[in-house]
Amino acid sequence: MNPQILPIGLIISQLIEEKRLKKKDLAERLGKGRQYIYDTFARKTMTYEELENWANALNVTVEEIESRQKQENVSEQSSLSKDSSYLLLLIEEMKSTIKDLRETVKSQAHTIEVLAGKSDSVCAAGFVGFGFFLGIYIQIHIHS
Repeated sequence: MNPQILPIGLIISQLIEEKRLKKKDLAERLGKGRQYIYDTFARKTMTYEELENWANALNVTVEEIESRQKQENVSEQSSLSKDSSYLLLLIEEMKSTIKDLRETVKSQAHTIEVLAGKSDSVCAAGFVGFGFFLGIYIQIHIHS
C-alpha cells in the first residue's frame, strides 16, 4: 500500500473541529486575521515553522499533525471519500466567509449612506448638511 499524504489544511481543519475551537480565537492565538485561518484550509503543505505555530495554537505536537497527514491508502473509494469530505468542508468554510463578507458590505453600505447624507441616521450621527454651513456663512457676512 502506498502512503497517501493528505493536505495540511484538511488536517488543521479536522483538529479545529475535533477540539471545537472558534476560528476567531485561533486567529488571535496565531496573531493573524480570520481570513488566514480560512486560507490555511486550502493549503496542501506548509513550512515546519508554520506547523509549529499551528501545533502550539491547537495544543498538539507537530508529530501528531504530521502523523495524521500520512495516511495509508486503503482503497481508491476511500481516497475519493476523503477528497469529497475535504471539498465539502471547504464549501462550508466558503459559505461562512461569504456570510461574513455580506455583513461587512451591508455595514459599509450603511456607513456610505450616512456619510452621503442619504440616511435618517445623518442627524443622529452628528452630520450637518451643507445648508447649515451656508446659513452661518451668510449671517457672518451680512452682520460684518
